[in-house]
Amino acid sequence: MRLPRLPKASSLRLPSLRRPTLPGKRSTQAVVAGGVAVLLAAGTVVTVGLTSGSGSDAVGMESPVTLTPGWLTDPETGLLKGATSLPEYPIPTVPPPPVVATPSLPALPTTGLPGVPAVPTPPAAPPVAPSTRPPATGGGSAGGGGGPTPTATPPLPASDEVSPPLATGRTLPTSLFGLHAAGIGDGKAPRTEYGAVRLWDSGTTWRQIEPANDKWSWERLDAAVATARRDGARPLLVLGQTPEWAASDPSAPGYNGPGASSPPRNNGEWVEYVREVATRYKGKITEYEIWNEPNVTDFWRGSEAQLVTLARLANDTIKAIDPGATVTTPSFVVRRPAQQAWLTRYLVAGGAEHADVVNVHIYPDATGTPETMLTVYNEVRNRLDRRDVKLPVWNTEVNYGLPTGGTVAPLQLPEATAAGYVARTYLLTASLGISRAYWYMWDNTQVGVLMTSDGSKLTAAGRAYAVVRGWLAGRSFRGCAPALDGTWTCWVGRDRIVWNPSKAVKVIVPSGTSGAVGINGRAVAAKPGSSLTVGVAPVLLRDAG
Repeated sequence: MRLPRLPKASSLRLPSLRRPTLPGKRSTQAVVAGGVAVLLAAGTVVTVGLTSGSGSDAVGMESPVTLTPGWLTDPETGLLKGATSLPEYPIPTVPPPPVVATPSLPALPTTGLPGVPAVPTPPAAPPVAPSTRPPATGGGSAGGGGGPTPTATPPLPASDEVSPPLATGRTLPTSLFGLHAAGIGDGKAPRTEYGAVRLWDSGTTWRQIEPANDKWSWERLDAAVATARRDGARPLLVLGQTPEWAASDPSAPGYNGPGASSPPRNNGEWVEYVREVATRYKGKITEYEIWNEPNVTDFWRGSEAQLVTLARLANDTIKAIDPGATVTTPSFVVRRPAQQAWLTRYLVAGGAEHADVVNVHIYPDATGTPETMLTVYNEVRNRLDRRDVKLPVWNTEVNYGLPTGGTVAPLQLPEATAAGYVARTYLLTASLGISRAYWYMWDNTQVGVLMTSDGSKLTAAGRAYAVVRGWLAGRSFRGCAPALDGTWTCWVGRDRIVWNPSKAVKVIVPSGTSGAVGINGRAVAAKPGSSLTVGVAPVLLRDAG
């Protein structure tokens, strides 16, 4: 991802081709649906959570089209319809716009959650189609898995008929909650609990580690790894960004400087770099990503085949030193068909053979919400299935509010919207069977959803990250399902989590509920049989058992 840099930006700046695999059997999809509890008749209304549905104009990231041959061709569909060059994504040169004011809020009933405002109900919208693939149950550090046996797609159930998609719960790992932190290279830890950290925009790229041939600078990477390990988090190191001295085209423009987007002129230099890193951090770094966003020209100006060669060499080198390490594919932006086509061409070139995990950045489109992630993921998974790729998927960058085209600074989303987006992102990530989601980023104030206001002071979204982590990490999860009115329910242990992404709705507190908890962490009594108003902010219904 490319965003305005933080202070001290100078230190943080941010092959043999195999024959294409014949498409595997394409899975049809099934809507996750059903219901476990019989909801009782309505009683006293209890208003809980942030119920604004108006802040749904989340936006994602634009990617430019390269000039390399074949970019506008999808191996599965041919020339992309209306194929024209997309604009580059320049670093915004204007300051962020003012924070959008939250609409005037009505007074809460005395039975509502303290400090959690309700906002006017927006016009009703049709329910968002869920991921029609039941979540995979793969284990290990990679998580996720392949698709299920094709089934017919049933209609969405009524709100009182939804049931857990999974008959048996799976324990969610703490590493589901990943993040980025620019300051980690200075030894500055995020002021929150986190299970994984992606070392990107942290001053730890190849060109920063080896600024001159055989001249190594380990200080920032040492500090980042030590900080992550002290906090009990798993570091994922992003390999790549060629030093100018090692580039085949030292003048190639790149976000990280001249030559950074160029393939190395000598693959032996690449192997030496990977070997030095894997040897120094054996047992300390156990997860590696081959390259950041190669389908964005600011990061990679070579071909898919050249990148597959680097991936093969890196994977072989790392596994020879640390056989238990996890190696991911390069991370692909997958908003647009052209970006998805790049991923497919990488698979056709044999890229999946040299990885344990497929790595994507699921930034929603300009009007997307967390629920949009379901559709994007389905397209990614379908492309993998057609190439018979059964690897799990990680989402290693996610945020909202980045305008299409990059001509203006990122939008600053209202606090109620931002907090709801964070919680829903992790709930839906877990529902898809994706075992990693890395928030971009913890200490950068030039993004749409801010976790901190100054790099350390938590925003409502930052507090929601901690709260939803407490709801999910280490607990048994049985999936999420939408109802006909668009209201979602997730099952965690004996508890339920409910929200509606587009409007305020009333749900009936189920029998056995002992209380309700909002994403600000505050709780009030929720009497079984009473009516509960929920909206964009998920609410936990705690089971008395």
